Amino acid sequence: MNKQIKTKLLFILGAILMVTFSVTGCNNSSEEKAKEEVKTTVAPTTTDSIVDSANVAPGNDTKPTSPAP
Repeated sequence: MNKQIKTKLLFILGAILMVTFSVTGCNNSSEEKAKEEVKTTVAPTTTDSIVDSANVAPGNDTKPTSPAP
């Protein structure tokens, strides 16, 4: 009799766990997600003070000129 009670108890607890997962999974609606989402805005930066080092040749400030045809 003790084995039957233990089996039934485990079955009931497993069913409760599965129902909990189902309710949690189905409870995520896009409406609530949109409310919880925090929208942040980034201030535009000025490009005057930013130096782009990718366009500068190392040790050479002048660009090579192509030979005259």
